[in-house]
Amino acid sequence: MALQLAGKTLHYQIPKIKVATESYKAYKAGYRIIANQGGTRSGKTYTLNQLLIALALKEKLSVSITSVAFPHLRRGAMRDWRTIMENSGLYEPNAHVRTEQVYNYPNGSYTEFFSSDNNLKVRGPGRDILFFNEANLTDFDTFTQLMLRTRKCIFIDFNPADEFHWIYDSILTRPDCYFIKSTYLDNPFLPHEQIKEIENLKNVDANFWRIYGEGERGHSEGVIYTHWQPYSGNISGGSVFGLDFGYNNPSSLVRITENDQNLYWEEEIYQSGLTTNDLIPMLKQIVKPHEPVYCDAAEPDRIMDLQRAGIKAFPANKNVKDGIDFIKSRKLYIHSGSANLLKEIKSYKYMTKQAGITEVPLKLNDHAMDAARYGSISFKKPKSTGLHVSFHKS
Repeated sequence: MALQLAGKTLHYQIPKIKVATESYKAYKAGYRIIANQGGTRSGKTYTLNQLLIALALKEKLSVSITSVAFPHLRRGAMRDWRTIMENSGLYEPNAHVRTEQVYNYPNGSYTEFFSSDNNLKVRGPGRDILFFNEANLTDFDTFTQLMLRTRKCIFIDFNPADEFHWIYDSILTRPDCYFIKSTYLDNPFLPHEQIKEIENLKNVDANFWRIYGEGERGHSEGVIYTHWQPYSGNISGGSVFGLDFGYNNPSSLVRITENDQNLYWEEEIYQSGLTTNDLIPMLKQIVKPHEPVYCDAAEPDRIMDLQRAGIKAFPANKNVKDGIDFIKSRKLYIHSGSANLLKEIKSYKYMTKQAGITEVPLKLNDHAMDAARYGSISFKKPKSTGLHVSFHKS
């Protein structure tokens, strides 16, 4: 489509890939909800951003883009939106009110970004269009509040990692919901190297391939933690941290708080490309001087670098079975804004062999799970020997 902006003609074309063409068709047909279920790298989030930019430029619309937590939103849908705007020559810095995370288009439309843990935004003013990125990570009440305040159309996208979820029962069954399923094969822009990585999931785990390769609903068989519940707000009690180092894979820092013998997990860092020098100032902003950080013991040099920087870093107990058994023995709560923790725990499962399910966790998408285990097992009290030893002066 051709657009007249600031006296010049710009051309903006919605890509002709499945997510965009099917979603636009559903929007024009007047569907209330457009649900995009898909595997990894199917182009859901990026393409929906492209479509929403085009709609905002074509007609005067208020558009809200949200996800479960702001760091997750900033690194995902918001970054995609900014990339699209800049690459298309549409981005005007003066139109972006960063304090409010609102972008004003020349025709009176605007796009705003906020996280669904912002109660003032969730229950505040409405909008014409809502896009909830990874909607399966939020709760039904929050989603309902946002729906009630959306006048025209609601777009959602999600990976189908949950076997049972309110999306399947309360959204996809609605007659005014248009369902789209996509996979990496529907994204013609995907590099060959990424295609090979995705297709290798066939050789790693059947359930991971089903979810992330084929875009189909997952099975819960073999999932390790099934006893957890979400929580919000702050929890009092003693806190420690678990840190799993990464670079190509994300570095993950999880806060673990013990309260009344219960464990509370909250994601603090989940980011790729971090060196130790990058991590140190980030840790100092989050971790208090007296709070311990239990780290992957396979990285002694990095642990020493943290110690030299004044951080109470220790090598963690890496006995996987002991850590998992201890966590299973406690009530477990996960902060509702911990997007990557929530994603990982839903698909964190035991490996399977021909004989059945093993007691060995699958080493895939487990960075936050490892970090949480490192910190949690520090609360395990050593068993008493039952012996009492007295010392007497001779």
